Amino acid sequence: MNYSPLNHKTQEPLDADDAALRSLLAAHAQPRPVRPPSDMAQRVLRSLPTDTPVRAAARMRWRQQRQWIAGISGLVLVLLLALVGGWAVLVDSAAVVALFGGATSVLGYVVLSLVLIATALVNAVLVLNVGTPMLGVLPVLIAAAWAWWFLIQQPLPRRLVSAEANVRV
Repeated sequence: MNYSPLNHKTQEPLDADDAALRSLLAAHAQPRPVRPPSDMAQRVLRSLPTDTPVRAAARMRWRQQRQWIAGISGLVLVLLLALVGGWAVLVDSAAVVALFGGATSVLGYVVLSLVLIATALVNAVLVLNVGTPMLGVLPVLIAAAWAWWFLIQQPLPRRLVSAEANVRV
């Protein structure tokens, strides 16, 4: 049999085959084809992204850089607060309170209260000599907090989500 492009069917036999197929489908109550909506092309074009791939990649890279900068800034802020808190508790609480407007301002009064509470806790730990075991427990607590935070950010597995959807309360 010769399969050259010159031996293809013309449109008439194809139309006859199409009509036979449609009559066969109609005999078995199969659904009839529906005309596509008139604005289908416009809907498809509206759903496509408007940015070029280069611009979308740049936007994603900038978003990741902002998240990284925000994370580092938060870490620096926490370390700075810990440093100032340590200075206030172990060295001089009046100088730290003076940084926040002195004991006469509301913010200075709150800082003074927190420093005095922290000083009492630190002195209790130092007097009871439980500082060394606390240094061993602290990394475990930090690791547990990190693991908990990591777990709550993970999406639920599909099996669990579908099982929860079927539960009636």
